Amino acid sequence: MKLRQALLEKRCVLKSNPGKFFDSILNIRNNRELVIMATGPTINDYTNDQISNFCKEKDVFGIKQTFFDFENLLDIHFFNCSNLPINNSFYGYEYKNNRPFVVCSSNFINGAGRWSKKQEKDIFFKIPTLEHNSEEFLFTKRNLANFKFENSLSRPCGPGIFFETVLYFAIHLGYKKIYTIGWDYSGMGKDYGHYYNNGKKAVNVRVPGDIFSGEIKKVIEFSDFLHDWLSSIGIELEIIGNKSLVSKKFKRIDI
Repeated sequence: MKLRQALLEKRCVLKSNPGKFFDSILNIRNNRELVIMATGPTINDYTNDQISNFCKEKDVFGIKQTFFDFENLLDIHFFNCSNLPINNSFYGYEYKNNRPFVVCSSNFINGAGRWSKKQEKDIFFKIPTLEHNSEEFLFTKRNLANFKFENSLSRPCGPGIFFETVLYFAIHLGYKKIYTIGWDYSGMGKDYGHYYNNGKKAVNVRVPGDIFSGEIKKVIEFSDFLHDWLSSIGIELEIIGNKSLVSKKFKRIDI
């Protein structure tokens, strides 16, 4: 059974008992491989067909605007209240009938008006609001095990959706082999880049992401620790392409 179908069928459990929902999906994909599609410029190094072919027979998580290019591939779509696309008066993501399972998050309860009232979602996670110099960031405390879903449904502030929700879903579902594309922290020119701003698409966004001074450098430093922690729990993560600036401990591959 496709992952999206398995999760969507459990929505009634999720609404009545979130803890029971997460118990029911623990390690259900431990015999599958996963592709996590983020929004970095590496996406533009491959055609959509190349990416789609690589994703065949694998489960797929898509972050934010990857939904528009790879809607039919996604099992779970993740977004938060920053860089929301705007389509006329609708800000957020509009799904068709055969939609993915949808996970959203924000520092504000239900986005506090940042996404449209008609935005569909299956799970909302509140992310704590922390000052930019806080010692409570996940990449500072490095207490990764505390926030595995089997230990807590509360989320940390990464900062960053990849650390707060996406990676923890992958861990909880039991994947032992994960590939990422677009998890880059690299930019076009001097600026941190998204693939959809590189001449491929012009996408208006609501509430542009706020990246504080030094954040990317600290996240990249944290990725070295992250590699070792994932290895210690039996997870191998490989990075597609050569643009990503995360730890060189992560193996790079081509597709």
